[in-house]
Amino acid sequence: MTNYGFEVTGLARSRPDNDELFGVWRLRPEAAGVSFSVGEPLAPTWRINLPGDAQAAYMILDQQRQAIDHSRKSLDNAAQRLSAIGAPRTGAGVSFAATPGPEAGLLSRLNQIETVSSKNGAAISYSLFDRADAAELETSNQWRQLLAQAQDVITHAARVETAIAAAEDGCDRLIGQTAISWTGDFQTLWRADLDGEQRALHQRSVQLVLSSRAGWLRLIGVVGTGAANIAVKLALPGGQLLALPAVWTFVKDVLKEWRELQTAARVE
Repeated sequence: MTNYGFEVTGLARSRPDNDELFGVWRLRPEAAGVSFSVGEPLAPTWRINLPGDAQAAYMILDQQRQAIDHSRKSLDNAAQRLSAIGAPRTGAGVSFAATPGPEAGLLSRLNQIETVSSKNGAAISYSLFDRADAAELETSNQWRQLLAQAQDVITHAARVETAIAAAEDGCDRLIGQTAISWTGDFQTLWRADLDGEQRALHQRSVQLVLSSRAGWLRLIGVVGTGAANIAVKLALPGGQLLALPAVWTFVKDVLKEWRELQTAARVE
């Protein structure tokens, strides 16, 4: 059950071996070579490598589907928590009280924005970027990279490839490849010697990719909407841009927190 992997390639702006999506997909900068193609080369390519044992392969796909489902529920949870933080409060000014969990880091960063704002006034939109430390700059770069990757996903049809380990030599064997347009059209090429079980594996792979793409767009929406709501509360020039890195970090922390809770629940 160790001979498997889930990768998205063809994202030119991605850094090798340093990105992941929902704890399931590794994001790679270049597409791997394939043994056959559907029309012209498309990007990005979602590649699923599975073990040769069908039962193990089904189990792995089911585990990853559950991980994506849990992540999407976690995004809904993050959206609710961001909405609570960005809700209007009565009284003058903005006050962010310290709370435990991912909120603590977010509220600390927002308090910092408020503190600098009270000293520099309208210059906040420039002075904060000038004073940003390495960690803040890295977070901003990660968010911009995520947006660029999402643009790649939105502007290209998806190519889904499923491969299994061949029993005779242990090498991956591509069993199916599907191109999916944004109008919902599917075009699939199969190996001629496939059985029904292997075709079903590829169909499940396609379903997993569709769910993952929807989750990716949901992730972008949650961060963007959360930053916009908080920007209104901050009432600062360029407030949404200033809040984006902090909100992005918060959402990542919520996703991590959710995965840890699910892992603990399975252990119990």
